[in-house]
Amino acid sequence: MIPKSKKSAKPEDAAIGAKVRQIRMMRGMSQTALGDALGISFQQIQKYEIGANRIGASRLLGIAKTLHVSVPDLIGSAGEDAEMMPAFDVATRDVLRLMMDAPPETRGVIRDAVRTMIHATDALRNAIVGMKAAA
Repeated sequence: MIPKSKKSAKPEDAAIGAKVRQIRMMRGMSQTALGDALGISFQQIQKYEIGANRIGASRLLGIAKTLHVSVPDLIGSAGEDAEMMPAFDVATRDVLRLMMDAPPETRGVIRDAVRTMIHATDALRNAIVGMKAAA
């Protein structure tokens, strides 16, 4: 019989766990709800999210399906010491949640529309400031 090796969690596991937490929270899902969907306890979800336990491939696939994201979305660049996305205000989280819920083929159109609205708002704000300065 081959002895079982003890596999300890690594920094990459913590980065993946943090990404799971971030996406779960953006979806407004509790650890309990995610655990129930996967048939595991919320304590196990906590351990995954803090990187105390490694997430196996089949479990990672289950998490991705439950959160409606791809496995690469969860893995990101965990092995490259990339910064995780920063905490966002409520409005930004709402927009991100809406984007994640949108069909992938429409996300680019939505992104372009948001960009156009931001530029239009900036132009309007600059025009108003210019009018006040001229008055």
